[in-house]
Order: sequence, then structure tokens, then C-alpha cells
Amino acid sequence: MPETPPPRPAITGMGVFCAGGYGTASLCETLRQAPAFDPASTDVLLAEIADEQRFTAHVGRLADDGTTGGVVLKATRRGRVADRLMLLAALEAWTSAGLSASTAEEAQRIGCVLAANNHFDRELETSFADRPGHARLVNPRERLACLDPYALGLLSRVFGFTGHSATVGSQSACSASAVVHAAGLLRSGLLDHCLVVAPAFFPSDSFREMLENLGIVSRIEGEAPVRPFDSSHAGTSQAPIAAAIVLSARPEHGPGTVTVEGVGSCLHRSTGTEPDLTGEVLAMRGALRDANLAPSDIGYVNAHATGTPRGDEVEALAIAEVFSGVARPPLVNGTKAIVGHGFNAAGLVGIVATCLQLTHGFVHDTPGLVDPIADLAWPGRGGTRAAADVDLAICNTFSFFGINTSVVLSSRNGCVGQGKGSHTS
Repeated sequence: MPETPPPRPAITGMGVFCAGGYGTASLCETLRQAPAFDPASTDVLLAEIADEQRFTAHVGRLADDGTTGGVVLKATRRGRVADRLMLLAALEAWTSAGLSASTAEEAQRIGCVLAANNHFDRELETSFADRPGHARLVNPRERLACLDPYALGLLSRVFGFTGHSATVGSQSACSASAVVHAAGLLRSGLLDHCLVVAPAFFPSDSFREMLENLGIVSRIEGEAPVRPFDSSHAGTSQAPIAAAIVLSARPEHGPGTVTVEGVGSCLHRSTGTEPDLTGEVLAMRGALRDANLAPSDIGYVNAHATGTPRGDEVEALAIAEVFSGVARPPLVNGTKAIVGHGFNAAGLVGIVATCLQLTHGFVHDTPGLVDPIADLAWPGRGGTRAAADVDLAICNTFSFFGINTSVVLSSRNGCVGQGKGSHTS
């Protein structure tokens, strides 16, 4: 008898907090309108979350019961904005998935994969700059709270899960890599549900200087600083983004359900920042193979699309190679042009954005894309497939050190409605 294939995990809950959306409904509307990312908007977000009254209001809006909301508020009394952003995104995902860890058995079947890569980089650098050579003055509790796994313990304490959990760090690809890891845990039967969380990343001065010296930071001042795939592209713009999803092994698939059909990764022999055509092609083809799909099945590519000239050029070549010969090529866009580059959360916010587009029947334009560097199917610029027909998508997340990850998503269980602003060309 042929072996039954492992179940395809479904995304049963999502959460996001960024300048482009204080929650998934807000982000969905932003994606429909597709405004260019404004770096100044991040200051507004951080002030919103730092304000006690407004933060409490957001918790009350997202929590389905007073107990969980109270635990979140108690856990964030220290007031760290990074913790607050992470918990708001996780709270929205947890609540929308309807999860419960009220019994020991339930708690043991729920785990978490944290997508974090030194996400307290700025806090650590500032802390030790203030106390050079005086390790005895370091507060152990404060130092422990700057380690990535601290966030796992905080999430477990707030939501009560006790199942297998881990951190995954692979620079900008870490949240997509976390989804790959979580899907494997569900397919193996080790967990029934897995919360995947990407905390907001706050880079240190030295990290920012590194990006600037590498030519990664956008040199465009004014409107649309991030212009993926446009001939005027000149770099990316970092933004604090927290995102979360819940993956479930055996959900009830209904209208609006999105499944993770396939995952693909390629680590391609690099110790630098240069993008790699072969690795990106192998990641996309690996995800398609895992999903048992052909390139012609894909209707939409949510590209990594950082707006860096070399990164865009290589990814455009990779997409063209993977989908070469396809009669109706997939629509391609870049969400970073709208929300900025979340680094740790880059892949996960791309997955959330893709789910929102698949289930609401639209594919957003890429602001700043006026003179494309490649002949791909850009929404609003010769796209060939109505958005309501798009039910299979691939999300790309590529990083330093040859880390390339692609995820195939499907909404073939039904679209919840096309709505205003959708792409129908």
C-alpha cells in the first residue's frame, strides 16, 4: 500500500505589527492601497507602542479573554518596545487561531519556533559601551533578557505552551527558515500546532554602519526610498516589524484557509553578502518539488525584493529562469516597498502579506516601480492573470551567507472575496 503523504500544515492564525499595519486587517488595507514606505512612520509606531494607554488598548482589542490580556500586560511592565511588538503580533496570531493550552496535554502539543538573529543587537551594544571593562556591573537578569531564547520563555509564560520549541537564526531568512522548521515538526507528528514568531529587530550603530558600507541602505531621499526592481533602485530601508503565524497539522480546511504546500532551502557555499543565482533557483525549485507542483501552477511570486541593485538583478534572473517557458507567468511584487525591510521578520511578513492577498483576491502593486529592470509580470504593468484566479503563490526570502528559502502557499480551499483595489489586468 502506498505511504500516505504527510499532512500539509495550514496557517490558522496570523498577527503583525509594523508601521504599515497595526494588525492584519490594517495591513491588508495598506497593501490594497500600496503606499510607498515612509521611514518616518516607524517613529509613530514606536511612540504608539511605548504609550501605556495605547498599548493597553491594543492588547484589549486583540485578546479574546481578560486573563491572556492581563498576562501580556504584566509581562511587559518593563516597557521594552521590542517585547511589546512581539507579544502583540503573537497575541493576534494565537487568538485568531483559537488556540488553548489550558490542559497539560494541550500545552505539550503546542510549540514555538522563534525567528531571531541577535534581535537585541542595539541594546547589547549600547549596554556594554556604557560599562567598558566592568563585567561585575552587568545585571544578570538584564543580560539574560537580551538573549534570543529569552523570547521563547516569555512566549511560553504568556501563552502556556510547553511543546518542542527552538530559535532559528539565519539573518534575513530566519523567519522563512522558521516556517520550514515548524512545517517539519508538524509533518513529523511531534506537534499539533506551532507558533512561529519573528520579533522586531533593532540594529546597533555598528550594524547600520556595516549595511551602509556594503551599499545596502537606500540612498534615496524623499518619496519611495525602497524601489524593488526599478532602474532607480538604490538600497533598502530597515523597519521594526513583528510578525507571527500559527501552523496547524490537521485543521478544518474551509474558505480562507491557506496551507503551506511546499518548502525549499539552499545553503550555497558563501560567507559574504553577495546574492547567488544558483541558490535562489534551487530554493524555488525545491519548494515546487516539495509541493508536487509545476512552475505553471504558480500565479504569484512575493519576491524578496530588497531594492538593492545587485539583489534585485539576481532575483529577477532567478524568477525568469524558474518560470521560463510558462505560458502565463506569475505576477511578481515586493512588499518591502510598502513596509520596509524587517530583517528577522522579512520572510514572515511576506508570508502574512501573501496570505492576505490570496484570501482577499488582490495582488498589490509595487510602489516606486516605474522603469522595471526585467520583463516580468508586474501587477499594473502587464500582469496577465486576474487576482481572483490566483490561488498558489511562492514567497522568497534570501539572505547573507548563501541562505535561500522559498515557501509555496495555497488558498485552493476558497477566496473570501476580491474587494476594492484588487488587480484584474
